[in-house]
Amino acid sequence: MTLVCGPSNCGKSALFKKLKEARPQQQFLIVDLRQQDTTNPAAFASVLQLAMESSGVWPRIRNTKLRFQLGPLNFEAELEPGRKGVAAPKLPLGDLLTLLQNWMDVATAASGERPVLIIDEANKLSDWKETDTSALQGLLDFMVLVSKQVGTLLDEYHVPGLTLPSKVWPKLYALCGGNFGALRWTVARAAASYQDASGVEAAWAAAFEEKCDQAVMRMTLGFDPMNLAACSGLKAAWTQQQWFAVLEELRSHPYHAVPVERMAALLDGNGNGQGVLESLVRFNLLSLRRRSPLVFDLPPEVFTKSSRKTVVVAPNAAAQEYILRGSWKAM
Repeated sequence: MTLVCGPSNCGKSALFKKLKEARPQQQFLIVDLRQQDTTNPAAFASVLQLAMESSGVWPRIRNTKLRFQLGPLNFEAELEPGRKGVAAPKLPLGDLLTLLQNWMDVATAASGERPVLIIDEANKLSDWKETDTSALQGLLDFMVLVSKQVGTLLDEYHVPGLTLPSKVWPKLYALCGGNFGALRWTVARAAASYQDASGVEAAWAAAFEEKCDQAVMRMTLGFDPMNLAACSGLKAAWTQQQWFAVLEELRSHPYHAVPVERMAALLDGNGNGQGVLESLVRFNLLSLRRRSPLVFDLPPEVFTKSSRKTVVVAPNAAAQEYILRGSWKAM
């Protein structure tokens, strides 16, 4: 599962179209939420179903044997005036996701290429209310299930017997989050350890230890910004003293999540606090987390207090553990 972020009109939707054009052998389902009512699960389900109808997904799943809340699907229902395609009764979101998962599994088995599901303007789902939490969690579970990103990586390294035990997943997510490069690196290390005659759990433990060491090494680079190689053509914009101040603020602040305005003010020694903060984020020494129903690893109090919208946190669990230990104070 990949989250594509960027400012308005930077070309995200155009990128999706280019990707579809470049992969004619692969099936795509693009669900465009722009100018659509998606303020609750039922409204989103209607938009999703229309996308499935217009993309030709419905005819491919007409013979499904799955059972749904509304009973057998009637694909021969009358179309509304002006509508084209194969009709179907409106379904609850859970049934639609089950149907969609079935289509993706069948299509994968038939062609060897897993279909690509793109939800354009997915940020509109943040309009869902607290009463919709279970539906939102169901949608997230579905996205994780059909993406099978880790499983794909395990297949890529061709290591029979190397699996992802359920108790390993939380640690893997805490260390890598949504960073696919970090995930690929960690899986590669686990594969190498497993091939060296380690057991499954020992292989993952060795990979996590290496990843933690890598994360700590990355954090120590913050103390020597003058010697860091440029990132995206830009040099580090902070000083050693500012990095010490950042670590102390993260260590002492409640929940180790600092409002972005507070952190920028802390770094505003020469009138460029925001620029310094952006530089630290660019070098992957800090991360920004926006208020969203998708945030499950931070308590609600982080955002509800003073109506905060964005907070500054450590980039991963290993980095946060390093900050909390406080060994950097002797640097």
